[in-house]
Amino acid sequence: MDGMNNRDINLLSKFKSAFAEKDWNELLNLLNPKMFKPFESKELVALPVLAKVAQILTTENSDVPNNIKIACLKCLGNSCFNNYMHKEYVLTNIEKGTYSHKLYSILANNENLEEMESSNLYPFDSYFPYEGVIEWTLRFIIACKIDNDLLNEKLEILRLSIQFLCNLFTFACKDNNYPNQCDIPQYLYDTNLKDVIITMTHSEHVSIVRASCAFIHNALKEFEGETFLEEEKKFLCSQLLRPSKEGFESAKEALMLLLCEKDMLQCTYSNMTIENKLYLLEIIYNELSDTMHKSENEYMFTKQTIEFLIERFCRRSDLILKTADTCLDEIEPTEIIILLDILGVLTSRSCEEYSSLKSYKSLLINCIYLLQSIQMIGKQSDNYFTPLQKLSDVASVMQGIRNSDSNPCSSGNENKLNTTMTDLQNYPTFGFKAGLIRIIGNMCYRNKECQDLLRETNAVPLLLDCCNIDARNPLIMQWTILALRNLCEDNPANQEIIRNCSRVGVVESSVLREMGVTLHEDEDGKKIGIVPLPRERK
Repeated sequence: MDGMNNRDINLLSKFKSAFAEKDWNELLNLLNPKMFKPFESKELVALPVLAKVAQILTTENSDVPNNIKIACLKCLGNSCFNNYMHKEYVLTNIEKGTYSHKLYSILANNENLEEMESSNLYPFDSYFPYEGVIEWTLRFIIACKIDNDLLNEKLEILRLSIQFLCNLFTFACKDNNYPNQCDIPQYLYDTNLKDVIITMTHSEHVSIVRASCAFIHNALKEFEGETFLEEEKKFLCSQLLRPSKEGFESAKEALMLLLCEKDMLQCTYSNMTIENKLYLLEIIYNELSDTMHKSENEYMFTKQTIEFLIERFCRRSDLILKTADTCLDEIEPTEIIILLDILGVLTSRSCEEYSSLKSYKSLLINCIYLLQSIQMIGKQSDNYFTPLQKLSDVASVMQGIRNSDSNPCSSGNENKLNTTMTDLQNYPTFGFKAGLIRIIGNMCYRNKECQDLLRETNAVPLLLDCCNIDARNPLIMQWTILALRNLCEDNPANQEIIRNCSRVGVVESSVLREMGVTLHEDEDGKKIGIVPLPRERK
């Protein structure tokens, strides 16, 4: 180990003097966390200085005030952030045990470090024995399980203790650049610690919830879930819902990491309330949508999880047909809608891991059946499946959306438009047909079996029939055109069906009439043009 520079020599001397004289104000001024962070300081603080900080924190002297412990924890937490690596010091002639007081005393006094380094092969220049600090923070956290009335300083010590352990295993225990590092820290297997951390995700203190969720997330990500038992993971799936609802991103990301494990979604979903099911599905949809266009897919569901989502949708999707003219309890149809959105995202993925989705013919057949049924029911009477194809209907919806964005507190005609928009968007069938066509188009993309299945089920004319403007299904024309393109690509049989479509006449379009134009066929019946409507004479 290299000798200390003048800065560290002076700092260590002042630490020792202030601690011995119990000059807490001076000691607090000396404990500058920025000095222990490599990005903030030009050079690493010397190991004896770090050992003195560890000694001060773990001392049995009850006179040490809480603000000193807080400062020590901040310094130690920064020291293992891309700085010192953790390596346990093993030597029989130094008494260890509770908090490693003897070891830290020897290191802080800079006693025979070169001899210790050579005899024990301990790399003091880049490693530090954090085991005493680990033991101290571990005991403090577990003790907080039965102490629900923590004061402000005790809460801060609890937060920093959780953060220290999190920083340690994230940055100082597992890094491929250090082949001689220790494996998974044993404290991550401590059941009592995990129980407290999991419980703290529902704390009334925001800082504690944030630290606990970050701890769980990093433990799951760094060690691929190895430190949690299966039952703990199942409990975490439901436990993390509340902090996820409250906006803690680390809780959402931890939840997604759990759901990507085999059978985890299946094991927890059935035991949830319908409200929690819906929120869980919303999280899945939003996280998948956010990562959809990234080069690397952060969350990869297992084949079993994908099968569960498909089977759940197919088994319950018929319920949407009952909403044609009656308003059911919104909760159950909402589950189907979110599942449809999730499958729409998954089927659009081009990665190899999700390529097997196109082999689920049951999903494709189910979507075709639902689309046929919705289209047929919509034509039978004026109901919630009947397309709104007048420009005035579409304009009302779009104007209502603009009004609600710019002026939520509107009245009169604006309020009526907002009501129209809200009624359409909040109803379960809003966008459902477009969602079905999206999945159909995605599954047909460069997949001849799916392309042929659509032809065999007479779904090509069905798609052509859906290629109309519809205020209840935004972008339905675009999704339909894309689906037709995908089912015709390199498939002459499907192309022939569209090529052989015969014209039986010109459809009278209310949309065109609203625009003041109409379609006109020439005398030979070979050309169709758009002409203005004749003006009525006054």
